[in-house]
Order: sequence, then C-alpha cells, then structure tokens
Amino acid sequence: MNIYCDSHIHLFQCHKLDSFRDDFFYKACSSAKSQKEYFEQKKCIEDLENRYKAVHIYKSFGVHPQFLNFMEDDISFLIKLLESKSLSAVGEIGFDFYKENRNSSEKQILAWEKQLELAIAFNLPIVIHCRKALDMLFRYSNELKKLSAVVFHAFPGNEKDALSLLNKGINGFFSIGKTLIKGDKSVFSCVQKLPLEKLLIETDAPYQALYGEKESYPLDIMNLYDKIAVIRSIAVENIMSVIEQNFISVFER
Repeated sequence: MNIYCDSHIHLFQCHKLDSFRDDFFYKACSSAKSQKEYFEQKKCIEDLENRYKAVHIYKSFGVHPQFLNFMEDDISFLIKLLESKSLSAVGEIGFDFYKENRNSSEKQILAWEKQLELAIAFNLPIVIHCRKALDMLFRYSNELKKLSAVVFHAFPGNEKDALSLLNKGINGFFSIGKTLIKGDKSVFSCVQKLPLEKLLIETDAPYQALYGEKESYPLDIMNLYDKIAVIRSIAVENIMSVIEQNFISVFER
C-alpha cells in the first residue's frame, strides 16, 4: 500500500477538508500555535479520521516565533500536553528574523530555549521554523543533537548547510515543500544530493501556495512525490517507501 506522508500541515486552516479522497492513503503531522487552534484542530482531526479511514493525523503544538503574545500561557499549556502524552512533536518553534520580526529576537530566543528544553526532557522531536536565522540553528547544535529527531520545516539552506548540520550529530530531516515545484535552487540541491533517508515532504497546507493558487491542499503532496521521483530517477513507489519510514522514525515513537 502506498501512503503519502506530509510532515507539516495546518489542518485547522485548511478550508476544504472535503478535498481528501477515500482512496487517498495519507499521514500528516498538523501544527497548532495557540490553545484555541489546538482544540479546533483536534476536532478537525476527529471529523476527518471518522470520514476517511485511510487518513491519520499526528498532532504538534508549539509557540511560533511570530506569535509570542501569550508565550507564558502557551508554554504552560504545552507542558500539560506533554505530560498527558498528547503530542507527536513540539513545533513549529524556532526563529523568524525577517524585517520587523527581528524586534522580538530576545523573546523568540526565550521561547525557543524553553521549548527545546521541554522537547529534550520529554524525548519528542521538534519541527523548526527558521527564516533569516540559519546561523541560530548552528549556535544550538549541541542541544539539537540531544533530540530524538529534528524536522527542518521548509529548510532555508542548501545541501551544504544541511550536511553541516548532520555532521554536528543532529538527527535531522529536511522537509521539502512546494517551493521545489517553483524552482527554488537550494531546495532542488537538497533533493538531488542529500540521502533520501534524511528527507521528508510537506505541503504546509494551506500555505506555500504557488502562483495562481489560492491555497495549498493536502492532495498536492502527490505532485511533490512525482517531482522528487523525477529528480532522483527513482520510481515514485520507492520514494514513498523511504519517506514513510522516515516519517515513522520521527513521529511514531
């Protein structure tokens, strides 16, 4: 059975949950960034899995670096979720130093360090958001290598950056999104040159929409698998098998 694995979506924001199909075998990790969103997402997951038996969604929660207004309350909520074993990952967490976001850098670091500490303590993987801050990930390489796995969502670097992180002893997985279809050279280099065992695939639905699209959909994951199969000159079924094993090693612990 071929299963499409999507390492990063935002299910609550996906406006067309009926875009799934009965013959679409699909696993995904869905991220929430607020308490309200977490509970709305949980309800979406229940509805979706009841309707489509071939779909299974794993839950992630984290204080996103762009949404820090309720940081202390959200971290307290994260601790409760971790204690109740309600999560498959912590995230998305990390750094966003794009334009005006740089003004909150100190607060971003506080949120990051606390959540990194919790993920290590509870032996869970993290999903990283990183924009204009790749150097920060190298700064925390000693902490990152203590984690069970690190998912670099929409990884902003190239294959040399990725290999440098792996050489630090980090169990990293580099998640490939729809910018590959758009022709992003750094993403292409990662797909072309990194070991398949270190790749994941994501739609970031409903985000990462391409030109002319209103939003991304989970079904778009099929186009990414096809594109990667062409780039690597490997049958798409073989790509699916490896990516599924990668997904399982990260989220099914």
